[in-house]
Amino acid sequence: MLNNKLYTFLEVASCGSVSLAAKKLNLTQPAVSQQIRALEQEFGTKLYVRSEKGIILTATGEIAFKYANRICNLYNSLQEEIKNEKSRSSKLVIGVTQTIEFSIVSEILAEFCTRNKGTHIKIVSDTIKNLYTKLKLYEVDLIIVDGNVSLDNRYNRILLSTDYLVYVVGKNHPLANKSMISMSKLREQSLILRTKGSSTRELFEACLESLNDNILNYNVVMEVDNIATIKSLVANGYGSTVLSHSVCAQEIKKGKLVVVPIENLSIVREINIVYHKDFEYTEKVDEIRSIYTARMAAGL
Repeated sequence: MLNNKLYTFLEVASCGSVSLAAKKLNLTQPAVSQQIRALEQEFGTKLYVRSEKGIILTATGEIAFKYANRICNLYNSLQEEIKNEKSRSSKLVIGVTQTIEFSIVSEILAEFCTRNKGTHIKIVSDTIKNLYTKLKLYEVDLIIVDGNVSLDNRYNRILLSTDYLVYVVGKNHPLANKSMISMSKLREQSLILRTKGSSTRELFEACLESLNDNILNYNVVMEVDNIATIKSLVANGYGSTVLSHSVCAQEIKKGKLVVVPIENLSIVREINIVYHKDFEYTEKVDEIRSIYTARMAAGL
């Protein structure tokens, strides 16, 4: 069994309070404090200091928190693997950016489960930054992310496909019948965009900056995190947007949304599968990629 002191330390660090951690762990405060002191003696360092706002991790406490988190996640994965082997089942935790979640990838993963009886997939949707953190801490088995990837040698990356951003309006929008829109005309439009921190927003802003332009020059009337909400607002005539083509494909096909090309502007990005080099089930990655490729070839 994994050392309980690590679990206790993680709970104290997460709660920011010994008393709150004690309540969650069903322990007395002295018992929690004793475990933390024992851990500090073992490491030979102070892990946190007290302040008016609660406990604050020291520099070495931050390091301990990061690795304790990773160790506990690995131990939980070990227990899960043994459980799966006994039951002949398989479980994957896959992190995806929100853009990916609303695209064909969710259907690909559903098909993968259908093909592989006994397989259970948990999809975790988050920002690209948080997903990399979860991957580093082994909270997810692999991630499927859009955007360029900068990795160290602990990870493998497989290119799943390329996608591109498009300017989208509702079918009754004045620009719906236009063959193209200029950048100057785009500045006049009421834009409903993804919130800051999303890969779509970051890519669009980076593209503008490459043209010596800035998002502040555009009429952004709303910022919404939920892609389905953005598509609904645009379809109902409340503005226009810039989104990944893959998340709009169905609405475009049904005529609810219309793509208007932007003059002299192309915003292409990669979709990658990323996983630790010690991830054992690379055949699962290959199968997911194979299903995706087949669907793209069939135009689905």
